[in-house]
Amino acid sequence: MLLTKIPFYKEVVLMSFTCEHCGFQNNEIQSGSEIKEKGIQFKIVIDDEKDLNRKICKSDYSSLRIEELDFEIPPKSQRGEITTIEGIITRVIAGLSQDQEKRSLEHPEAAEQINKFIENLEELKSLKKPFTIILNDASGDAFIENLYAPHPDPKLHVTNYTRTKEQNHMLGLFTQEELNEGEKKEQDDNNEKLKPIAEDAWPLEELHGEVLQFHTNCSNCSAPC
Repeated sequence: MLLTKIPFYKEVVLMSFTCEHCGFQNNEIQSGSEIKEKGIQFKIVIDDEKDLNRKICKSDYSSLRIEELDFEIPPKSQRGEITTIEGIITRVIAGLSQDQEKRSLEHPEAAEQINKFIENLEELKSLKKPFTIILNDASGDAFIENLYAPHPDPKLHVTNYTRTKEQNHMLGLFTQEELNEGEKKEQDDNNEKLKPIAEDAWPLEELHGEVLQFHTNCSNCSAPC
């Protein structure tokens, strides 16, 4: 595993991983700082080759939306990564293309709709028409490269915003009052669990299928891990 600081974004660490069994590679990011006080949103219109090559930093809590296709990658659905605008689109195409051959046999209508959507994504990559990217990150750790730094980028609109309660909870942030309520509920649950169990409430036969521990394999090559 290789740890590298990202030069254009000092508070992010890139983790580069390679599987010795199958050669699988994965680049993920982790924030090297505390969660920001506010969330952040980037909005940009992509209309030339330079825009496609802009570096983009997505955290685990980032959502990314393509306005013209009404398409959104929700937060926590992908691991954080360092890539480019074009790389984001390429990854989506690769994900949608998986199992298309099988899908076309079993669900031809759904497969045709996916093929059409892939064509629309390919048109975005070829810049047949401008399209709008909105990157929203409740943690405040997302980033889109400013091609005019240190001056403002006329294409890039950045907004900092106050997180909602739901967004704070997604990040693991709770007020003291919420923590006190949670501790009280946990104590009540524990008291409930500690109540005596009736002698015939859990016959031995109902416990035979319980899993105590298990092993798993690499998701890509199935090597033991």
